[in-house]
Amino acid sequence: MSLGENLQRLRKEKGLSQEEVARRLYVSRQSVSKWELDQSEPGVAYLKSLAELYGVTLDELAGRTAPPPISPPAETSPEATTDDDEEDHTSFYWVVFVARTVIALLENLLFTLPNGSLHFPLAWLSMLVGVFIQKEPVWWITLVCLGLDLVVSVIHLVTEPVLGVVGLLLSGIFLFIFTREQVKSFFHVPRF
Repeated sequence: MSLGENLQRLRKEKGLSQEEVARRLYVSRQSVSKWELDQSEPGVAYLKSLAELYGVTLDELAGRTAPPPISPPAETSPEATTDDDEEDHTSFYWVVFVARTVIALLENLLFTLPNGSLHFPLAWLSMLVGVFIQKEPVWWITLVCLGLDLVVSVIHLVTEPVLGVVGLLLSGIFLFIFTREQVKSFFHVPRF
């Protein structure tokens, strides 16, 4: 039995849909489908997550009944992901970045341009840097900038209530999004 057939069998035994598995692993349903059709293989981190989700060992997940033969260590890192998974995380980050850009433009049109100024939040600038530099420090810098945006929004509650409420809402949403596994994986932040 191939890995894909075994993944499909285990998923069905647990009564889960591909969509549910995808949601729990923070990947697209298409990735789960490709794994089950043997069109691609999940990375080691996803194999571990799948084994945990299905309540089996990695050997059982791979369909092995006898101990595997000893082979030389693979050259890939244990946290490596497949191209499909990286593409999913990249697509997700681009959606987040474009949404934040549109929101920043709307904020300028509604709040700052009428006053004769132009404003782009530090968090947006760090997200722009993240498009080009997909490293963990950029993720941390963006989190700090989002936190600073949150503080500024609290101050705006006193001086400009509408701007403060909008800022609090947006900062909270983007802080939540940046703690999601898809964004963390995009920046290669290790799982804690």
